[in-house]
Amino acid sequence: MNEMINNFHIVVARYNENISWLHKFKNITTIYNKGAYDKYLNDFNVIGLPNFGRESHTFLYHIINNYDNLNEYTIFIQGSLGFDKGIKHSPLNIENYFQLNDFNAKLQKYDFNLLKYPINHIGKWKKEYNTGVMKKSFLTCYSWLKNFLDFDDSKVDEINIAWGAIFSIHKSIILKKPKIFYEHLIRFVDYHPNPEEGHFFERSWHFIFFNKHIDKKVINIFKYNKSLDINKIKTESHIWIDTNYYNTHFHKIDNFVLFPNYYFKINKSSFNFTFTDLLYIKIKINEDNFFQIILSNKQDLNFLFLNNELIEKFKNNLNNSLNNLNNSLNNFNFSIDSNIFKIYINNEIQISYDLKNIKIQDIDDINVFLKTNNYNNNITFNNYNEKLKYIMEINNYYDIKSFYKNNYLNNFICYKNFI
Repeated sequence: MNEMINNFHIVVARYNENISWLHKFKNITTIYNKGAYDKYLNDFNVIGLPNFGRESHTFLYHIINNYDNLNEYTIFIQGSLGFDKGIKHSPLNIENYFQLNDFNAKLQKYDFNLLKYPINHIGKWKKEYNTGVMKKSFLTCYSWLKNFLDFDDSKVDEINIAWGAIFSIHKSIILKKPKIFYEHLIRFVDYHPNPEEGHFFERSWHFIFFNKHIDKKVINIFKYNKSLDINKIKTESHIWIDTNYYNTHFHKIDNFVLFPNYYFKINKSSFNFTFTDLLYIKIKINEDNFFQIILSNKQDLNFLFLNNELIEKFKNNLNNSLNNLNNSLNNFNFSIDSNIFKIYINNEIQISYDLKNIKIQDIDDINVFLKTNNYNNNITFNNYNEKLKYIMEINNYYDIKSFYKNNYLNNFICYKNFI
């Protein structure tokens, strides 16, 4: 028995549970701790993690960081093998998982069609869901699985669920999928302490491991630093930059995403864009006068202000890019000719305004600024490099993670040098 046990590794997702009951297995156990540190943990191999993503984040973190040196078998458990009082499941026994099978769990059958509807949470989870403590997913478990697994619905009536997300697995099953597949999965949970997708994982670990995955095109993600040679980047990539880099190099950047609620200088009279709510365009004619154009993806009209005074409303002829950064680009262009200020959107003239006695600078010297109210935007110019996109960073890890949780779901995201 002892010789067999040495083929196993126990991975524990702990918050504040007392896991002293695992002491006899301490030599083959790693505790991923997201809560308080108790003294008895000194007897264990403990790795501290920030408290987000529930146990699914912990399990995926272990797989990703040990992909090339997994034990023959891994037992994935939470800090307790018992269940909440409101859940009618029998407590489990750790010894039951030391079996030489591809997958061991207390599996129960579950109607596959139920995954196509929002989860009917009960007990404390219902309260968490209703009060916002749990971060609601914009996906159902079914649409989430369809994002990364290749399966035929007509051949699936029921799935096997390991309630409590407690199971053991042979490494050959894990290694059937590439490491980047698990990196794709972790982006659904590593952005919030209590994401609803954690409940998706609980329902589908067995289904995930025993169905084929979908291959996706890879986007490489870099954080800019002085050692990064952008000219050598040939694959499709995103460069996350700070405001200092942007303000110094904005004239070289042709394809970028702005972070919200801040005016960024572009100094271009023409650009292409997608956005999902509001886009603000500020055109500073001279030191005393500026135009502000507010474009809306949700209203019938757009607005033109001169020095904060509304002077004209004009029709909305924007391409609808709601919830999709890959929709057709819109084009914005302005010109000043014989003191007439003209605005074009998608090659249609929208505004023709006489500047009268306003002193006009050369159009190349006019300062132009852009602002949006969310990360779902994309600004490009005519000579943009479609393989290289710059994204403004607010120096917030969770904003970066949330960005990829909500966008580019049809791609694998490969972090290179900053996470």
